[in-house]
Amino acid sequence: DYPTEWATTKNSLGTAWRILPKGDKAENLIKSIDCHEAALQVFTREKSPIAWAVTQSDLGHAWLNLPTGDRAANLNKAIRCLQAALQEFSRTDEPIPWAYAQEAMGMATHRLAVNEQSGSLAKARECYESALEGFTKQDHPTDWGRIQCSLGQVWAELTLGDRKTNLRKAIDCYRASLEVVSRQSDPNTWAYTQNSLAAAWVEIGGGRDAEILNKAIKCRQAALQVFTKESTPFDWALTQNLLGLLWVDIPTGDREENIRKAIECFEAALQVFTKQDDPTRWAQTKNMLGAAWRRLEAGGRERNVLNAIGCHQAALQIITKETAPLEWASTQ
Repeated sequence: DYPTEWATTKNSLGTAWRILPKGDKAENLIKSIDCHEAALQVFTREKSPIAWAVTQSDLGHAWLNLPTGDRAANLNKAIRCLQAALQEFSRTDEPIPWAYAQEAMGMATHRLAVNEQSGSLAKARECYESALEGFTKQDHPTDWGRIQCSLGQVWAELTLGDRKTNLRKAIDCYRASLEVVSRQSDPNTWAYTQNSLAAAWVEIGGGRDAEILNKAIKCRQAALQVFTKESTPFDWALTQNLLGLLWVDIPTGDREENIRKAIECFEAALQVFTKQDDPTRWAQTKNMLGAAWRRLEAGGRERNVLNAIGCHQAALQIITKETAPLEWASTQ
């Protein structure tokens, strides 16, 4: 008797399932998709264009984040829903829904980018730049900062064109993001942006510029203020490894102290990257730790070399001639 109210409630229920922080994420999103699709049986573009567009956008967000099934198929479904929504949303009449849909389109095409020939990275960049027209720094600083980080990631991944120009644009985006996103306001985005900025600095400096490596070290250390072994073990361990590599490479300061710091980072990472749970990363970290021990002079050269040998031998339990011939040869 009340189809519009029923559809509105269905769509609201779908949104609730999508943002529910508890339970199984995939199951919640499947329920969300079912609700939004049910609402679209009532909301049509002809009769209820804006309600239809809102529901299409909500459905697109659900498909975007669904972790199960065919990932590419899910992303393509998200894109079709968001494209439908953008047929009705306009920047002038519905600027916020339009900007959210543009951001989600950027995320979907970015994740779908297998190679640059597909045009997905260029499309993602266009969508993020469009979203920034709706989310301005003055009126929507948090959204603006989040999208700047995403746009920076696209620039960092682009290899077509001048590589250093792309990286400088990525750095500009990350810096812009950090102007408004703080550790207190959005700790995860802040930490991921710090790590992304570090990676861009390292690449643009060629891994040799001491000033740039120091900037990268500060970024990795900043990220570790948020990433902890308890709350985000994978990100914490990965950042420890990346920080360790920086301490190995930096040419300034006390060389022995730098190497000791690198060893501490690699040993920390091995608390998470174990042989049982993540054998590949365990072996890679063992190799990095071995290389650090090999460079250390203080504390007894023979002991350090034996430690290095032990690490490399451990890595060879996983890295074999058949599975990873180049890594196997370099470890040998």
